[in-house]
Amino acid sequence: TIGEIEVVSFVTDAVARGTGVLIDARSPIDRAAGHIATSVNVPLALATPGNPYLTRILEALGAPLAADGGHDFGAALPLVVYDAGPATQDAPALIRALVDAGYPADRIRYYRGGMLVWASLGLSFEEE
Repeated sequence: TIGEIEVVSFVTDAVARGTGVLIDARSPIDRAAGHIATSVNVPLALATPGNPYLTRILEALGAPLAADGGHDFGAALPLVVYDAGPATQDAPALIRALVDAGYPADRIRYYRGGMLVWASLGLSFEEE
């Protein structure tokens, strides 16, 4: 897990350079109430096995299809995943789904504080 300082550093370094992705694991309805700027919405339902969009999501995260039909995770982007906060399990479940799909666990960080802590600290966020 990481804290707010690491999230801000990740956004200003990796996300700004296009070498990392900040993921909001909440539903689009929950995200509309407020989300960390620069985050993309990847709800858990999109990362479940059998979802036809899972392949496209993995490709967008830097894991193209390999010749054997699996994914090549050699260039998979570093990720920071968050959800509503410590009492919810969307982010941990999404992380498990990505790892189960083959995503390298060492390239995924979890911001456990989520939007609850982010907003309570007065950090900026966007509403839709």
